[in-house]
Amino acid sequence: MNVCDNIRLRTYVTLLAATGMRAVEALSIRIKDIDFDSNPAKVKIRGEYTKTKVDRIIFLTEELTQQLKSWLDYKYRTRRVCHQHKQHGKTITEYRTPETISYLPFTKIKRRQVLIYYTMIFVNLLFIP
Repeated sequence: MNVCDNIRLRTYVTLLAATGMRAVEALSIRIKDIDFDSNPAKVKIRGEYTKTKVDRIIFLTEELTQQLKSWLDYKYRTRRVCHQHKQHGKTITEYRTPETISYLPFTKIKRRQVLIYYTMIFVNLLFIP
């Protein structure tokens, strides 16, 4: 997993690999579906996105739990935003924190990124002495 430097893609691929869930199931996860307080952490997959149309609970590994927490911390970090004031023409700098949304934002991951990532892993496995 150290090959991938994109934290969003790394989290998505780790989620797929550690849980065995389908891509559509992973994309449908909401933040409120994840229970970080239980030990081990678990995620509820809603029935409308599963193959069998039945709700199910998936337990998360400690590594995946830490990765999801780091992704959420990274996504909702405070950011410096600069913009130009329309009347005065001065540059204004503000610090903003994005609002929490209910879905994990994996839907923007392009299929090409996933293919490149898996290709990199495969090539690395071939050339390990």
